[in-house]
Amino acid sequence: MPVLKCLNGKWKIDAGIGIYNSKALADKAYAGYQAYKHISQALHLVPVWMQRLFEHRLELIKEWVEFYRQGVEEGTSDPLAYAWIKFREKWKKAKYSGRWIKKS
Repeated sequence: MPVLKCLNGKWKIDAGIGIYNSKALADKAYAGYQAYKHISQALHLVPVWMQRLFEHRLELIKEWVEFYRQGVEEGTSDPLAYAWIKFREKWKKAKYSGRWIKKS
């Protein structure tokens, strides 16, 4: 997907909305999107810290990566923080076991 300049002077990724103030920001967002897109494909591609954090559960990693992707696409200033906020709205750590459990 190419980074394109919009008529309003902002930048967009492919057919997205022109929300980035500079080409550098659009390129950075696209690079982040690509990196996390490929990480979600298989557990062996996921960094060890992320495997431990999500208890080697690929479905949790994929869900977090999807939240990250949404943050990138929406042009948030910090997609990483956005992903954590969204993830923690849906999941919480159990008090004693430390495992992720779905909020009711």
